[in-house]
Amino acid sequence: MVLGGYTEMMPEELRQAVEKAATGAPEWHTVGMRLQKPGSDSDDPVRAFVWAFQYMLYPLTEARRREAWGPFAPVFEGQQGVFPPPLPTVEERWLAVWADVAEASAMPVVQSRLHDLLWERRWSSRPDLHARQAIDAYVALNNGSWHSVDRAFCLIRALELARMIKDSES
Repeated sequence: MVLGGYTEMMPEELRQAVEKAATGAPEWHTVGMRLQKPGSDSDDPVRAFVWAFQYMLYPLTEARRREAWGPFAPVFEGQQGVFPPPLPTVEERWLAVWADVAEASAMPVVQSRLHDLLWERRWSSRPDLHARQAIDAYVALNNGSWHSVDRAFCLIRALELARMIKDSES
C-alpha cells in the first residue's frame, strides 16, 4: 500500500516482521541483519528497523565514542558516510513507526532497543516512559539466553537509564 508518498506496511505487519527477525536472536545486530532485504528503497519502513537494530550501544566506559555519537553510534564510519544514519537525523515518521511497534511488541529485545532509541531522541511528550519501558525490557533480557557479557551490558544500561530519569525503584 502506498500512503503519504512512501511504501507503508500495516503496523501489525511491521510488528510481525520485526518480531520474526528478533526470535532467537542472540543480540540486536542479528535482528537488523535478518531484516535487511536487497533493493529496499528509502521509503521502506523496514529499513528504519534495520537502522534501529544496527546501532552500536556503547557503554559508559566508551567516553570518546559517546562524546561523538551518544550511546548509540553507527556501526560503520567511512569516507562515504556512516551507517545507520546518526540517531538525531532519523525522521519523525520513522520514530512514530518505532513507537508503534515498541508499544505493540511483547518481546524484550524489540522493546529494549526501540524504547531506548526513543528515549535518547526524547520523543513524545513523556520520553521518560520510553526510558522506563526500556529499563524493564533490559532487565527481562537478563533472564534470557544472551551471552553473559551482553546480559551484563543490559543491566548496566538499565541502571544508567534509571539514574538518568532519577528512578530509584527500577
